Amino acid sequence: MDFILSTDSTCDLTAEQFAQYNVEHVSLSYRVDGVEYGGDSGQSMSLTDFYNAMREGKKTGTSMVNEQQATDYFEKLLQKGKDIVHICFASALSGTHECMQNVANVLNKTQQNKIYVVDSKCACQGEGLLVLLVAEYAKDHSAKECFEYAESLKDKIVHLFTVDTLKYLYAGGRVSKTSAMVGNLLKIKPVLCVDEAGRLVAKAKVIGRKASLNKIADKTAEKYTGEYKRILIAHADCEEDVKYVADAIEKKLGVKAEIGNVGNVIGGHSGPRTIAVFFVGKNRVF
Repeated sequence: MDFILSTDSTCDLTAEQFAQYNVEHVSLSYRVDGVEYGGDSGQSMSLTDFYNAMREGKKTGTSMVNEQQATDYFEKLLQKGKDIVHICFASALSGTHECMQNVANVLNKTQQNKIYVVDSKCACQGEGLLVLLVAEYAKDHSAKECFEYAESLKDKIVHLFTVDTLKYLYAGGRVSKTSAMVGNLLKIKPVLCVDEAGRLVAKAKVIGRKASLNKIADKTAEKYTGEYKRILIAHADCEEDVKYVADAIEKKLGVKAEIGNVGNVIGGHSGPRTIAVFFVGKNRVF
């Protein structure tokens, strides 16, 4: 790779994956009862402890990367004398992309090497999948070619989510108070996606947890094209459920999914027992 591939911590890749694929990343931060931690997918606080804190009712929050952090981050990478391709968390879900793009625009006026910033329109391991695919493509392509590849591929990254309770989506303004109360009372489980604009939207409602897991597996089988063989599944401290979905997908498609975690920043908005599946389809239309 003759350039630097970069992303942010909301891609929910592991430290081992960052090292294996030679990917740099900037961390968003999260808070638990007012104490701030780095958004490093469990390295400051274990994911089990984090989700248990949420179950206990402790207040969580997240913070975007600010201008100074973005400037320091890019300037340090530019010292290596290479172009940068930075794949960023969906602009519809965070102000981080706007900040990183603005800083890149300023630095590109004075620096010899160029920074290419991609609005992934992705979240969690959907963003991670895009990063991994670009990393593989980068073995024999330039920074500009990889930027164009990411731009052409990002709208095909399918995101399918379900959550255990609507209260965290309500707290984040994703559903109304009435919808959350009625949904939780009736045990309604939403099936959500990230749409073509990078927004998290509810697309289906089913009764009961098992029905929501089956819906995600069924929708994966419907949307998966097989052009790209990787299917990633992330979970928020619910190992039995993620194994159930992975097994169901393998039976339907013959593809063994890669299981990972919903990190602290994303999980702080979706809550414990979130399940999410990511893969490349023809488009994101549900």
